[in-house]
Amino acid sequence: MSNGNHGFVPSRDGRRPPGRLAATTGAPGMIAALGCAAIAVGVLVASGTSPSSGSPAGPPHVAAVSAAGERGESGRPTRRVAVVGDSLVAFAEEEPVPPGDTPGRRFSALAAAAGWQATIRGVPGATSHDLLPLLAQAAVGADAVIVSAGSNEAAGLAHGEISRAAVAGWIGDALDALAPVPCVIWSTVVTAPNFYWGDPAAPRAVNRLLAAEAARHPNVHLVDWAASLDHHPGWFLPDGLHHSPEGSAAFVEQLGGAAAVCLTGASPARRAAP
Repeated sequence: MSNGNHGFVPSRDGRRPPGRLAATTGAPGMIAALGCAAIAVGVLVASGTSPSSGSPAGPPHVAAVSAAGERGESGRPTRRVAVVGDSLVAFAEEEPVPPGDTPGRRFSALAAAAGWQATIRGVPGATSHDLLPLLAQAAVGADAVIVSAGSNEAAGLAHGEISRAAVAGWIGDALDALAPVPCVIWSTVVTAPNFYWGDPAAPRAVNRLLAAEAARHPNVHLVDWAASLDHHPGWFLPDGLHHSPEGSAAFVEQLGGAAAVCLTGASPARRAAP
């Protein structure tokens, strides 16, 4: 990208890989808490994929394993749910908090309340292409997989670093890898201009590609998170993409709610991409 302060998360050798974004201290008006954002999610980065290679880097962060083991309190088999995504997932689990406070672990709490056995992997700066190995792993034996990816693709498109054809291929590969999973929940990308793109054309293109690929996969259900910024600006930080604590809670609730509905055998409502 042309601006040196676009908030890329450094790779392990300290270089900034192209086309990657995360919450940044360089955004005008950014709250001071974001200064520790990359540090706060360091455990998840280390246990997810390497941002520079996209290859698995250690065991997953396993959360909210049902105390009843293979069967919940009702006697029904415990549902296996995986959450895989970019910084939006990472920050929902490891939000920047004052020293001594406990991170929200919102997806973990959701899984515990639902009685799911959950594996959660959040990798700041990751595209769907980077997440492909994790998605393939998550697909094995999962009843549902929740995905948050597309923002880094939108940033890359906006700055001419990747092509629409490449993004379409990445999304298609990801959904092909998830084909065995009964329920796949994927959130759309916010489209309003923000610190990472000034023109909504790029995120809208990503959402159209998501809708087109989802139409080929009957197990995929899109959650229209893109509409949230228009109706709830307080859910977002000043960079216009990452979430406030209220927004993070709503993000997890919407994605988790869609997964819960799908796991009952019903089909969550799928909205058209903006």
